[in-house]
Amino acid sequence: MRRWRRKAKGVTRFFYFFSLIGIPNVTTAIRVGLEMEMERRLAVTAIGLKRYKLKTGHWPQKLDALVPDYLAAVPRDCMSGELLRYHLNADGTFTLYSVGEDGKDDNGDATPTVAGAKPAFWGGRDTVWPLPATQGSVVGSR
Repeated sequence: MRRWRRKAKGVTRFFYFFSLIGIPNVTTAIRVGLEMEMERRLAVTAIGLKRYKLKTGHWPQKLDALVPDYLAAVPRDCMSGELLRYHLNADGTFTLYSVGEDGKDDNGDATPTVAGAKPAFWGGRDTVWPLPATQGSVVGSR
């Protein structure tokens, strides 16, 4: 990267014009591609979890229970290279998540990293698969 910056300042910057323009775009494209693949893996795993629950009446204790009937293998987290994170919650739901862009496991914490930001799929400490809203959590429900 230092070499590119050095070339960007001299007379030769015109020779590397397209490279200097393209490098930031390639970085963004790779990040977006990884995010899309991670969303796909989370969705496929969530579908496998739901199919497991429909068949057995309960959520599995571990993602290994989905293999081979619902998934060929437990998907890997594109952000860490390890397996997707999953755990059961005390209220009978589950948390399925990726460690997110920082690569740090925050135990499924979807709290936004930017103060005052609205919760977003990729804006939290971890990237958590959203669960359907319950009747009690909907604003205006009785």
